[in-house]
Amino acid sequence: SKLVQSGWRDEIKSYVADLIEARGVDNVTAEDLIDEVMPRAKERVSEEVKNALLSMIRDAMTAGVKG
Repeated sequence: SKLVQSGWRDEIKSYVADLIEARGVDNVTAEDLIDEVMPRAKERVSEEVKNALLSMIRDAMTAGVKG
């Protein structure tokens, strides 16, 4: 996928690992990680990927309206 190709997945995976290491595996919950990682993960999606996704959504909606 474009996210993998852009390095986004590896970047976020590394960020999560760093958070767990800094806080300690016993001191972090899934909810903590989601709250911490989600804003950064959204921010780091490239404009190219966002535009490609928007185009796919528009195409799907147009096909749905025609069909």
